[in-house]
Amino acid sequence: MTDGLAPVETPTSLLDTIPTLEPVIRAGLDDLERGILPAEIMRAVEEAGILDVWIPSKVSGKEADPVDWLKAVEAIARIDASVGWAVIVLSGHVRLLTVDHYTRFSELTNGRVLPAFASAPRGRAVAVEGGYRVTGRWPFASGSTYATWHGGVAMVVTEDGTPQMAPNGLHPMMIQVMWPADQGKVVETWDGLGLRGTASHDIEVEDLFVPDGQALLEPFPLRAEHATERVRELGVLAHGTHALGLARGALDEFQRIVASKPIPGSRSAAVMGHTESHRIAFAKADALLRAARSLLYGAVEDALVAAAHDELPMDQRVAIRQANIFAVRSCREVVDEIFKIAGTSAVYRGPVIERAFRDMSTAANHNLPLESSYESVGAYMLTKNSSEGPVSVGTPFF
Repeated sequence: MTDGLAPVETPTSLLDTIPTLEPVIRAGLDDLERGILPAEIMRAVEEAGILDVWIPSKVSGKEADPVDWLKAVEAIARIDASVGWAVIVLSGHVRLLTVDHYTRFSELTNGRVLPAFASAPRGRAVAVEGGYRVTGRWPFASGSTYATWHGGVAMVVTEDGTPQMAPNGLHPMMIQVMWPADQGKVVETWDGLGLRGTASHDIEVEDLFVPDGQALLEPFPLRAEHATERVRELGVLAHGTHALGLARGALDEFQRIVASKPIPGSRSAAVMGHTESHRIAFAKADALLRAARSLLYGAVEDALVAAAHDELPMDQRVAIRQANIFAVRSCREVVDEIFKIAGTSAVYRGPVIERAFRDMSTAANHNLPLESSYESVGAYMLTKNSSEGPVSVGTPFF
């Protein structure tokens, strides 16, 4: 590792680093709530090796066990959801780079490739000799203040702004353009209900020259040498494990409050967790969380086995999408229920359960795990055996 980061021995598991990271994260909770993604926290996460797990081994990366990484995201989100979200973005987005792109980017930013980019097509790219002149402003670039690279989707246009059509002639040509973070700017717009410390600000460039080597024409790298590359959904499955950690943190806090000595004179604190309805609600929430976790990790393991020697079958792609959506939607139910039975102890701004409620509400509104995302799963299941083959609706599968 360069840029002054301390070298560390690779732990047996990424989970082994969590006890060391936890006090660092907790020390920055107030800053995170104020909308700051502390560099001290992210530097500690980076030094622990959690941000470079997807770097291809052929360029001296770790390419760690994907299940280990998903569990590390879960463990960090259990401590703080904003840091967990930043980990998803800054490490998971490396999967979108080809080996050639990664090598080039690494040379330009001292070996640190931490990309934050937005998928909304808010940019315009004019083709010029050797690359593109890019102008645009993109929202929701999580991790933007710590990232070493920024990027966004841009429509390729002519000098007069006329869209160029894709080779199939059916839609305008879109490309993913990337640039070193210090060549653009971060516009501090993020003031969300939850996930306040994710630095999900706008990123902006104006008439920036982006060389061809920093334009991603394919949505995913053409690497399929082993199962972790053939299961291209692994990065987005962290949305599910992030939700699992967040919800478990809310359950942990409710248990802690119940076990602690009630505040004198507080009826709600005295009865919390000691009524029949509270006990039933907690047990059901815990069961739902365990079921969601089992389904998600089971689907991941099945997919890795199925992709061991060949492309992942569509049945498995559908199953892991279904499990990911179910995990996030179930975790929202869990956190909502805990917030409800926590009563007035959860309504003041700042306590763990109140923050979990806001964080979970925000995370669950991401477009990937929305309730409507089930439609593509159901459509495939109901039509895959029909004479005309499966019907594709909603967000396409990878």
